[in-house]
Amino acid sequence: MAITLTEGNDTFQGTDLNEGINALGGNDTVLGGGGNDTISGGDGNDSLEGQIGDDVLTGGEGNDTLDGGNGNDTYHVDNPGDVIVNSGFLGTDPGIDTVLVFHVDFTLGDQQENLSVTGDVKVAGNDKDNLIIGELFRDKELLGNAGNDTINSGGGNDTVDGGLGNDSLDGESGDDSLRDRFGNDTLLGGNGNDTLEDLLGNNILDGGNNNDQIKGTGTLIGGEGDDNLISSTIDAGNIPGNFLDGGNGNDSLTSGAKSADTLIGGNGNDTLIAGLPDADTLQGGIGDDTYELTANTAPISTAPGSPDVLTEFAGQGTDTVKATGFNNFTLPANVENLVLLGTSFNGTGNTRNNEMTGNDQNNRIEGLAGNDTLVSAGGNDILSGGDDADVLDGGSGNDNLTGGNGDDSLTGGKGRDTFTGGLGNDTFVVDADDIIVEAANAGTDTVISTVTRTMASNLENLIQQGSGHIKTFGNILSNQITGNLGNNQIEGNDGNDLLQGSAGQDTLIGGNGKDTLIGGLGSDILQGNAGSDRFQFNAPNERVDRIVDFFSGTDKIVVSASTFGGGLVAGEPIAANQLRAFDARGASETARFIYNRFNGTLIFDADGAGLGLAGVTIAKLQGSPSLTNTDIVVITQP
Repeated sequence: MAITLTEGNDTFQGTDLNEGINALGGNDTVLGGGGNDTISGGDGNDSLEGQIGDDVLTGGEGNDTLDGGNGNDTYHVDNPGDVIVNSGFLGTDPGIDTVLVFHVDFTLGDQQENLSVTGDVKVAGNDKDNLIIGELFRDKELLGNAGNDTINSGGGNDTVDGGLGNDSLDGESGDDSLRDRFGNDTLLGGNGNDTLEDLLGNNILDGGNNNDQIKGTGTLIGGEGDDNLISSTIDAGNIPGNFLDGGNGNDSLTSGAKSADTLIGGNGNDTLIAGLPDADTLQGGIGDDTYELTANTAPISTAPGSPDVLTEFAGQGTDTVKATGFNNFTLPANVENLVLLGTSFNGTGNTRNNEMTGNDQNNRIEGLAGNDTLVSAGGNDILSGGDDADVLDGGSGNDNLTGGNGDDSLTGGKGRDTFTGGLGNDTFVVDADDIIVEAANAGTDTVISTVTRTMASNLENLIQQGSGHIKTFGNILSNQITGNLGNNQIEGNDGNDLLQGSAGQDTLIGGNGKDTLIGGLGSDILQGNAGSDRFQFNAPNERVDRIVDFFSGTDKIVVSASTFGGGLVAGEPIAANQLRAFDARGASETARFIYNRFNGTLIFDADGAGLGLAGVTIAKLQGSPSLTNTDIVVITQP
């Protein structure tokens, strides 16, 4: 039944029927009576009372007083001056009531349970178990207060606080801030970059999609996105520990103090940070994960009962442990990298290819099996590569580097370092104060140096680097020594040595043995000394080298067919008609080398058409010794 009152100040008592009453204007008093009534106050300051039944009360304009009576009533509130009384008709149960709020801030009265919100507003529940529902696409502040509340914020960037009780908060879409305290709560961030916080109780905090910030106790779930999960401190006697699951994305998971937490990184490149002092369980999952561990009362382990349990499975990425304050730390299985932080302590690898980095203190780092990279910073460190091909870098300090088995690369850095290569073809990068200890028959080793150096026993090769004018002296083995960009002096001493200059004006001295001397780009001095020596020219345009002690029939001049050209045939001496004495009277089409017996000048003429000194001078033989075609041999390429 529809009933319309006047524009004046009306007083109306309804019947037991289901009535629709429109009071229009004026300050009206409307009593619904029995039945499920719909009462609209219209304009004015109205008093609307539903009495018995499930009534719908709309105050309209003005400061209205609304009382649903008993039954499950619905209130429409659109004015800040509206007041809901709802004491229950004649002392009966007032029922479960719902308040619909339109664009005004509102706090539920003592007898209302449910609240639906429209607009960008701030609303609050009471100490009952409230259901609060927000409007889509609005930015709202929703407070549950006491009671076991359910709050669905709807769309928008909302701020939600469950208050006391065991609450359920759902941010749905938007960048929401969800907070609760006291009770076992469920917080769901939904879509958006959400912030969830619940610091007490056995809670469930699920960030949902996007990049979320989650802090609390109980179960923390990052979901999709790059999430930051922080376990809150748990006092003794509370739940045994928190469970943190980053889900997909590059997540950061931090364990709290006073709780034995479980941290699961999930898919993505995650960072897992263990807390103190209780035992945490950490599992990075698929991706390149980083574990940050601080020393407890016992070392890390992969077995239950240790302070922290770290689990990684094979093929799940390249993982790193950052360890602080341990006496000894051994990488767990399937973890590749280790970074030592803080004080001096020992780090040990596993069977994988490890990369381990020390700190500024005195560290001992041992690689074990695998192709390991061991790098230390400051301090007097001991680095041991173990089996396989390892890379060791001592940094500053007086370090002791041992390659072990395999083809290792050892760099001392600043300080007085000691190298032991072990078996394999090792490379040593040294400075002036370094010492190399190498056993006989332990491989073919190479030294790289920027300073003057005499090769230690059982070392085969040396490479000069930089542009300094330095000296290098070989040993009794057959050495291969290469100069740098400076003006170098290289002496092979005993053995069949290969000495090679570079861009500078170098002096190469073979010593005893069958040596090969290659001057390079500069105007070099080549001295073979005893033995059958070879003076090699890699190109005709490398300037003019001076050969101090060439002996025909014993020593050889070596040129390359690929760089000299001129029809030279590799693998044999030049033909007799390819060498002629210096003669200004004419040229020879077959001659490629012209030798001046008066001053020892050796000229290369690619086409044989030159006259006199035409062609390119490649060498001067001191003392103008005799030279035959069999003294000049051709190789394929340098």
